[in-house]
Amino acid sequence: MADVVARPGTAKERVAPRVTPGDAGPQAASSTSTQAPLPLVVAGALAGVAAAGLGLVLLGVPILLAWLLAPDVDQPWYVMVEVIGGAWLAGQGLPPRIDGVTITLLPYGFGLAAGVVLVLAGRWAARASSAARPVEAFVVAATGAVGYGLSAAVVAALARAIAVPPTRALATTAAVAAVAMALGACTTPALRGQTVGRLPSAVRAAAACAGATMAGLVAASALLLGAGLVLQAAQVGVLVDLLADDLSSAILVAGLSMGYLPTVIAWCTALLLGVGVEASGVALESAAVPAFPPLAALPVGLPGAFALPLLAVAAGMLGGGLLRRRRCTGLRGVLTGLVASLLVGATTVLLVLLSSGALGTARLSHVGPDPAMAGAWAAGLTLIGTLVVAAWPARRRVRLAEVVDG
Repeated sequence: MADVVARPGTAKERVAPRVTPGDAGPQAASSTSTQAPLPLVVAGALAGVAAAGLGLVLLGVPILLAWLLAPDVDQPWYVMVEVIGGAWLAGQGLPPRIDGVTITLLPYGFGLAAGVVLVLAGRWAARASSAARPVEAFVVAATGAVGYGLSAAVVAALARAIAVPPTRALATTAAVAAVAMALGACTTPALRGQTVGRLPSAVRAAAACAGATMAGLVAASALLLGAGLVLQAAQVGVLVDLLADDLSSAILVAGLSMGYLPTVIAWCTALLLGVGVEASGVALESAAVPAFPPLAALPVGLPGAFALPLLAVAAGMLGGGLLRRRRCTGLRGVLTGLVASLLVGATTVLLVLLSSGALGTARLSHVGPDPAMAGAWAAGLTLIGTLVVAAWPARRRVRLAEVVDG
């Protein structure tokens, strides 16, 4: 273990020829010293703390800008700092408590931004430490997760108004950071062949098919949301005029809308699958929901909604086309498509679970689709599309030489 944490040299250093001072002079010696890799734990910790700081800055700049542009600033600066910390933690699965009500329907759009930063931080740490083995990548990710989690615990301790325990903030954000930074570290050019490249071809084919299918589902859901925005533009415009009466409030409404954009897209996926969205057991169109522009843009009661599940079938055909390009057809294509559809169903269940929760009390104590129903329909509909494309054996190409010899 000591060899992994603080190793005397990397593979790159062992392969490079040794240069004596008499061969290249002081310039070679200085360049060699500047290219020395950082220790694994140092690179990981620096990356984790830097990712936390960058995530807070990206989220905090719009909020502080809105606070500065407010015509009547009646909130002290430290309240805005607590709001930034609460929004940053909420995007990573830590529900804040506002006026005695715990909000569990969280703005995961903020968490997606933090996840991208963490993946990039993991890639930087792996390169800065010249990690050449998978175990070294995991050491980088683990130490980065510790630094990230400790930073989140400090934020939770300072933002007392959101009532998130620092220990819970440490555990949750460290787990998120470990996964994201490990993904970033393992996909560097030096490690990709030793991690992803060693997976069996069947596993990679199923994962690629599931990824293409989920991408098609998300794209169709985004288009559905765009259609709802166009059809209900008047209602959305009224809400925007009501909530964003000045530049400061416009910035806040736009930022909050971006934070809840993944949630609304997940709801559109449920509508696409024919599952629907409910507020404490009542259909969303008849329930009292907050006057929020993204919610007003939901395509509820869209004409021709009975044909929307065909979009899920089309998404499955996209994954089946990918299998066919990989020459994964026939019985192998059927089995791989079945595994991919199960992955799509499980991913849909997870996304719907994350996009469900409480926005308040009474009817808003639980808002969201049914996870089990959404996952089952996603798996079944996409499997149909995948099998339509990938179940047929590939047509064998006969070469001219074979015909002549025959």
